[in-house]
Order: sequence, then structure tokens, then C-alpha cells
Amino acid sequence: MYRFSLLDRRWLVAAAAALALVLALTFAAVARPATAGPLLREGGAFENLSAVFHFGAMGLALLWRRRAPALLGLIAMSAFLMGGRELDWQKTFTTHSIFSTKLYARDTVPLDEKLIAGAVAVTLVTLLVLLLVRSRHDLRRLAAQRASALWGLATLVAILPMLKLMDALPRLVRESGRNLESAVIQSLLSVEELGEMALPLLVMLAIVQIARARAPGLSQH
Repeated sequence: MYRFSLLDRRWLVAAAAALALVLALTFAAVARPATAGPLLREGGAFENLSAVFHFGAMGLALLWRRRAPALLGLIAMSAFLMGGRELDWQKTFTTHSIFSTKLYARDTVPLDEKLIAGAVAVTLVTLLVLLLVRSRHDLRRLAAQRASALWGLATLVAILPMLKLMDALPRLVRESGRNLESAVIQSLLSVEELGEMALPLLVMLAIVQIARARAPGLSQH
């Protein structure tokens, strides 16, 4: 039987996310542009570390997959895809990303490339949807146990669009004809890149909570 611990707190993932935000803003405030630039750029150290952590989350989910087969399978596959995205695997072998409409709409892309990329994309999406549908059983079990993992998963779902917004905000501001100060840009990049690096670590915490929710009679607070 598991002992109740900090890992079973409902607020754990949210608190860890808040700490990551504070650290990102602190980094933006104290790091010099010459130091922060190489770390925050595409393909930089933070992005590569993000990929490593995503693959680590995938391995952890697979290690404990029997605890919640569909849900942890979904998390493992999502972590693999996100790790690959950090390394730009989705456009390594094709002209554009396999999930970009540019690949399929432009005449300059060979037909065989479109067909192969489309088949891979459809297969991946189909697997994700199937795992998501089958995850309902695991989610219902977690809900019946009032498991802390549900709060952790909800936090992760809320964080994803926020990171996407941080990624798109500088581009949206430029398209509106306005310019952002360099300090603001560095803050946005810091939140985005450090947030993306923290995301798989938060996922690992959620995986641990999912695995611990198997324990019968474990009260959650």
C-alpha cells in the first residue's frame, strides 16, 4: 500500500508549473541577451533539453503503462511526438511539416511525398484518437478514486494553449504593425522555451500520480 506523500497532492503539478513560470521570468530579467540568445533560439540548448525530457516522459509512461494502459499509452505517444517536434522531425524528410497544409497544397511538392507524408500523418492521428477514446476507462477510474492525477492532467491541458500563445504572440504583434521591446521579446521567449522544457517534467509528475492512483484506499487531498 502506498503512503500518502507530496506526490499525491492535487495542486502539485499546478504548483510546479507556477514555479517554472517564476524561474522563466527570473531568467528573462537577469540573463544578458548575449547569454540568453543562444539558449533560447530554435535548436538551442533549451529546445534540445526539452526533447530529451519528452523522451524521458515517454519512457516513464511506457514503464508504468500497465497501471493505466490506454491513458499512459496516449501520454507516451504524445511525448514521443512532442520530442520529435522539438527536433523538427516532422519536416526532416519532407519539404514542409507533415501536418502543414503547405505540403499538400503546393504544386512544387512531389505527389509521392504528399502521399507518404499524408499516410504517416493519418496513421499518427488515428492512433492518437483511438488511444484517447480508450482512455475514457482509465479517466473514469481516476475520477471514481478522486485521484490527484486528474488535477495534474487538467493543468497540463490548460498549459498547452498558453505555450502556443506565447509562441505566436511576437508574430501576431509584428503582423499588426507594432514592435515589441527587446526585453519583452526575451521575456516571451523565456516563458515559451523554459515552459516547453518544463512541460515534460510536469508530465512526469502526472505520470507518477496516475501510477500511484492504483493504490486502493489512498485518500487524496
